[in-house]
Amino acid sequence: MDEWQGKPGEWIKWLKDEMEKAEREALGLLNEEINRKAPDDDDALTEKWKVKIKIFLPVTLNSPEGFEDWNGRVTWIKLYPVDNKKDQLLAELTMPKMVPLGSVWHIGLGYSNTLVASLNIGTGDYSGGIRRRTLLAITRAY
Repeated sequence: MDEWQGKPGEWIKWLKDEMEKAEREALGLLNEEINRKAPDDDDALTEKWKVKIKIFLPVTLNSPEGFEDWNGRVTWIKLYPVDNKKDQLLAELTMPKMVPLGSVWHIGLGYSNTLVASLNIGTGDYSGGIRRRTLLAITRAY
């Protein structure tokens, strides 16, 4: 930062140039992804996209030990406890290369809703306990 000392105009120009460069690179990557050809059969199921959602539970998780077993067996849904929050669960959903960029959000939402419905059915609470509270988290997926 010493090189810009007393030269705010030069620093602003440099900063603007850096931001424009980063924007050009991002647009190039976006265009490359949008124009990407569909992967061949061998490559179509290779993992490419990950969507993380936070699920709010109506009960507390006392022992997340079953997640290790689940995560070892299921490849496209990984479940993790949220640190210091026993009423929350983090799910990482993985999608293959055959999913185009424009469909990632919609397919991620579909996966999320299916996961939440499955949790509700599996816990005997399809009346809405997990699902109702989770829809708020899904809309804020990160």
